[in-house]
Amino acid sequence: NNNTNTTTVMALSSNNGNGNGGTTKHRVVNSLHGTDSYESGYSHMSRRSDHLGGGPPRTIHKTDHDRNETIHNVKIIISDLNKAIGHERRIAAITNACAEFDHWDTDKHNIELQLGCSNVLSMVLSMTDNEDEIRMICAALEMVYRASTAVVSKTFQDVGPDVV
Repeated sequence: NNNTNTTTVMALSSNNGNGNGGTTKHRVVNSLHGTDSYESGYSHMSRRSDHLGGGPPRTIHKTDHDRNETIHNVKIIISDLNKAIGHERRIAAITNACAEFDHWDTDKHNIELQLGCSNVLSMVLSMTDNEDEIRMICAALEMVYRASTAVVSKTFQDVGPDVV
């Protein structure tokens, strides 16, 4: 009996070789006895808007229902991260956080930061010395910091150098 759940996440690729963009698939595998790591498709980019000819970050206009759903999902992720005790549970919670945070919706990232995702991720980071967990938490932090400059600045002032 194999208790493995597989999720495929689609992410936009900045260049597929011909300059027209494309998609890249990332595989996330969670199991009770082993975990493949989760990698952001943009782990080497500091801000996507910096790589799009200087234009403003992409914002997807959402309804109140979408905003409420985002808030609900982020609160669940924060709760799961807070409750994750032990290596396997932390890996599962961080993997779920990465799956939720790996997008380019600036408004959604603003909500994530305003709800305290960077604070919780920093706390989880301070509780581990496992290289896989550290790498995954840093990837999740990079993802949530894809927010608007104003919200990133405010949140970074709150978290301060602890996140660095």
